[in-house]
Amino acid sequence: MGIPVKPLRVFVLAGEPSGDAHAARWVAAWRLHDPTVEIRFWGGPALAHAAGKAPDVDLKQLSVMGFVEVLRALPRMLRLLRTAVQTVLEWNPDLVVLVDFQSFNAQLAKRLTQSGYRKQGGKILQYIAPAAWAWKPGRVHALRAHVDVLVPILPFEPSFFGQFNISTWYEGHPVLDVPAQEPLVLDGGSFARSSGDRPVAALLPGSRVQEIKSLLPLMAEVARQMPEYQWVVAGVPHVDPSLYEGGDWTVVVGQTEALVRAARVAVVASGTATLEVALWNTPEVVVYRVHPISYWLAKQWVRVKYVSLVNLVLDRPVVPELLQQEAVPGKVVDAVRRLEEPDSRQAQLQAFAELRTKLGAPGVSNRLAERAIRWLRTGIAAGALVFLGLVGGNAPLNAQVQTFGIPAPSTDLVGEDRLPALVAVRQFSTGTSRVQVRPLSGDFALLVKRGDFANWDTVERALGWVKSSYFVERSGSLIHVGRTGEPPLASGVSAVSWVPLPQEGGAEPSYGLRSSGSERRMHGTLLVQPKASGLIPVAYVPVDDYVAGVVEAEGGTLFHPNYYRAQAIIARTWLLRNQRKHAAEGYMVTDGVGSQVFHGLPKGAHASDIVWAAHSTRDSILVDSFGRAIEAVFHANSGGYTSRSEEVWSKAIPYLIAQPDTFSLRCPQTHWTKRLDKEWFIRFFAQKMGQSSTDAAFRQAVLSIAQGSQRSALFVYGGKTLKLREVREKFGLRSTYFTVEDAGSEVVLRGKGFGHGVGLSQEGAYRMARLGYRTADILAHYYPGTRLAVAR
Repeated sequence: MGIPVKPLRVFVLAGEPSGDAHAARWVAAWRLHDPTVEIRFWGGPALAHAAGKAPDVDLKQLSVMGFVEVLRALPRMLRLLRTAVQTVLEWNPDLVVLVDFQSFNAQLAKRLTQSGYRKQGGKILQYIAPAAWAWKPGRVHALRAHVDVLVPILPFEPSFFGQFNISTWYEGHPVLDVPAQEPLVLDGGSFARSSGDRPVAALLPGSRVQEIKSLLPLMAEVARQMPEYQWVVAGVPHVDPSLYEGGDWTVVVGQTEALVRAARVAVVASGTATLEVALWNTPEVVVYRVHPISYWLAKQWVRVKYVSLVNLVLDRPVVPELLQQEAVPGKVVDAVRRLEEPDSRQAQLQAFAELRTKLGAPGVSNRLAERAIRWLRTGIAAGALVFLGLVGGNAPLNAQVQTFGIPAPSTDLVGEDRLPALVAVRQFSTGTSRVQVRPLSGDFALLVKRGDFANWDTVERALGWVKSSYFVERSGSLIHVGRTGEPPLASGVSAVSWVPLPQEGGAEPSYGLRSSGSERRMHGTLLVQPKASGLIPVAYVPVDDYVAGVVEAEGGTLFHPNYYRAQAIIARTWLLRNQRKHAAEGYMVTDGVGSQVFHGLPKGAHASDIVWAAHSTRDSILVDSFGRAIEAVFHANSGGYTSRSEEVWSKAIPYLIAQPDTFSLRCPQTHWTKRLDKEWFIRFFAQKMGQSSTDAAFRQAVLSIAQGSQRSALFVYGGKTLKLREVREKFGLRSTYFTVEDAGSEVVLRGKGFGHGVGLSQEGAYRMARLGYRTADILAHYYPGTRLAVAR
C-alpha cells in the first residue's frame, strides 16, 4: 500500500458569473480526480453545485464593474478584501485560485504575498489573465511578484506573458467545456432555427446588474422594431428577475446555450459570451454601454483595435461592434438585418470555424485539474515551454486517414525540441524473423502494402474480443501475414500494420506482441517491415505508455510513488533529448539498453502505481539553467559517492558531478566482491599503460588500488592514466568504485555500487522517497542546478 497523502486544501475566489462558471467546471474535474480535496470558495451557484456546499461569500456581494461603479462600491470591497486575506491565513490552504475579477484579485494576491502566505509554502494561481496586452501593461510586474502560475485562456496570451518570465499554463479556452444542453423550451414546446412562424433571436445583455440595466432598454427597442423575430432574453439566476421586465420578449434562465443554438441571430454584450455564441455557430452583433466617464477613461488607456473576443482572437473585424454612442437601436437593427444576407452570414460562420481551431480542444478544465494536482503533489510547475508535436507528415500509413478517419502514425520524427505524442519504438532490437500479434481489446484494421510505393489495402478487421492470433514472418525480401494455424491472408507484401479503430467511450484498443518469451501488451499502431535478414516491428506508443513501460523495466521493483515519479520524469527527459537517436533507421528508440528498456505496458505487482506515476507527471521534464532538457542518466547504486560525467564519457556536464550520496549506503547493491587471477589482472593494466607486468613498483601500484569515501575513476602511474571504466568492462565488474587486495594467486576486488555512478542512483532515490523526500527533492539531489519544467 502507498503512503497516506494529506488532503489538499484549495480556496477559490470567483467574483463574476463567467468566472464562477469556469471555476465550477475546474472544481468538478478536480473532485473527480481527487475526491479528498477540501474546497472553500467565494462565488455563485455554479461553484456551489460543483463543490457541493454553500459559498463563504456569495457572488452577489462581489460583482461590480466600470471605473465609476467600482469607486462607489470601494468601502464594501475593501472590507471584503480584508476578510479574504484573513480567511486564507487562518485556513492555510495549499492553493489559492483567483478567477478573473482582476482588480480585487490582484490586491488579494499582493496582500497574501506580503503576509508571508507564500513563504510558508502556499501557492497562488491566477485563472484568466488580465488584459495587460490591452491596457495597464504594468500589471505584468505584479503578476510576476505575487502569483506563482498564470492560466491564460486566449491563444495569443502565453507568448505575451512569457516574455516577462511569468510561468503560464495554457490548455485552451474553458468555454470549450460548456456541456451541451437540451433543446430550447418555450411555453412547453421545443424550438429550432427553422421551426415556428418567426425565427428565434437571442438577447444576451450580460451577467452583471450594471450591464443589464444599461443594455436592456436598447435591446427592448430593437425587439420592438423587429417583430419578425421571436425575441428571447438569456437571464442569469443571481439577479432580480424584475430587471428583465418591460420588453416584448420571453426570458429563459439556465438555457443560454440552448437558446443560442436555436437562435437565428444574437445581440450580445461584449465579453466571454461573444466567444460562446460564435462557438455555438450563431451569427451575432456585439453591443456595449458603460457610464460615460468609465468609457472616456477606457479610451485613454485601452490600446486594442477590438473589444469583442471573437475579433481579438481572429485579429480582424468578424462581428460588428456597436459601442457607446454607436449602440443605438437603428444601427443595431441594420446590423442584425445584414446578417440575413447570405454573404454576411456565411462570412461569420466561416470565421467561427477558424475560431474553434484557435481556441484549442475540449477537456480544458480536466487538463488544468490534473496539472494543478500534479503541481501540488510533486512541486512540478510550468517552466520551459516546448511545443507539443504530433507524429505526422508524409506518413507511410496515410491511407488510414482516408479509410478510417483517424490520425496516421509516421516514420517522420518530430524535432528534438518537442515531446512527441507517439513514440516510435523498435521492438526486439536484437532481431527476429517471426512475430505474433494478438488484438486483446477493441478493434484494429489490418492493412498491408504490396510494394514500396503502393497504397495500403485493408485485409480485415481484427476483433479484440475474438482474440485471434496473427503471425508475420519474413520470406526473402518480403513478408507473409495471416492467422496462426491458417494459410496466409496476404503473401509477398512489403509492410503490414495493425491500426486501432475508434471505440465507443474513448477506450484505447490494445494488442499483444510476441517474438519469444512473454507477450508485450501495448496501445497504438504496430508497423512491421522487412529489413536486412529479419523483421523490424515498430510500435507507435503513446508517450505516457512509453514512460510507464520504461519505469517498470528500468526500476519497477522498488516501490514508492515519489521514486516512480522521479524515474518517470527522467525517462521522459531522456526521450525528449534522444528521440532522434535512430531517425535514420525510421524509428525513434529501441526497446533495449542502447536506449531505454521498454517491454510494453507495466504488468507487474506495481503496474497501477507506475501508470499513475507516469500520468501524474505528464509532460514534466528536467531542464538545465538554459531551459534545455538534461542528460537524464542514472544507474543502480552509487556506492555512496557519484561520478563526474567527464570521468566516464570525457564530457564535463555541470549538473553531473561527483558528490557524496549517503542515501545509497546500506542498500542491497551497495557492496560487492569479485575474485580474479592476479597475473591476468596485472597484465591488463601493463598492456594498457605500456608498462612491464614484472616491474615490482608497477605491480605494487596495481595491487594497492584503494578508494576511500570519494571515488576515483582513474588509475594513474608514471604520468599515464587508465580509465577504470575499461577495467570494469574487461572484467565484468559492477562499478569502478573498488579496492584491490592481494590474495596469493588471486586478487580480491571489494567494490561499492552498481553502474557508472553518474546521475541518479536508483536505490538512493528509492531510499530518499522512503525517508519522506519529495520527487523534486530527489531530482535536485542527483542533478544539482537543474529545475523541473513542463514540456508541451
